[in-house]
Amino acid sequence: GIKEVVLIIGYRGDQIKSYIQSLNSPLSIVIVENKEYQKTNNMYSLYLARDIIAGRSVIINNGDMVIDPELVKKMIQDPNDNVVAVEPESFDEESMKVVIRSDGSISHIAKTIDAQEAFGCSIDFYKFDQTATAKLLGRATKIIEEQCDKNQWTEIAIDHLFRESEIYSKPFDIKNIKWVEIDNRKDLIEAQNKFSYFQDGLRESKNI
Repeated sequence: GIKEVVLIIGYRGDQIKSYIQSLNSPLSIVIVENKEYQKTNNMYSLYLARDIIAGRSVIINNGDMVIDPELVKKMIQDPNDNVVAVEPESFDEESMKVVIRSDGSISHIAKTIDAQEAFGCSIDFYKFDQTATAKLLGRATKIIEEQCDKNQWTEIAIDHLFRESEIYSKPFDIKNIKWVEIDNRKDLIEAQNKFSYFQDGLRESKNI
């Protein structure tokens, strides 16, 4: 059901543009360039796309994720308008964690949440309806334009909205869906082994 993809590019943006052009994809792919990528964070990248996604339902994710396409398909099919992809009962110090209320909605998302409080880890994959998107863009715009802060995670704005009950969102269970966040060579090997169609996938970092 997705017809348009918006890519906010920075590092090696020209290579990404060339690759996109080679795909001959039936999707409408819009490219937005973050020329300040070296000194800004993903909230600012989202802000740069505000005029394109304003008033629309969106799926937002970071570009360092490799995921099973079923993740997007099932998120779209989920009856909840606003969901966060979460691996329940998992805990990682470097990951965003979520806390839920007694009704199952998310009340808090942050890296600083401790293990006793955390419901699970978010993989920074979100589905938001038109209203939630508008609220997120509004809060991000306020942080960037009024507070002059371009170097924040998108989750800072999302967390404000969750805590203030401005967005009612549920965790979306991804326990049985493949995904890898690629931050280093070890992650790249894991992704290769999980997703490659080649039986002799990369097994050791020396093969990269």
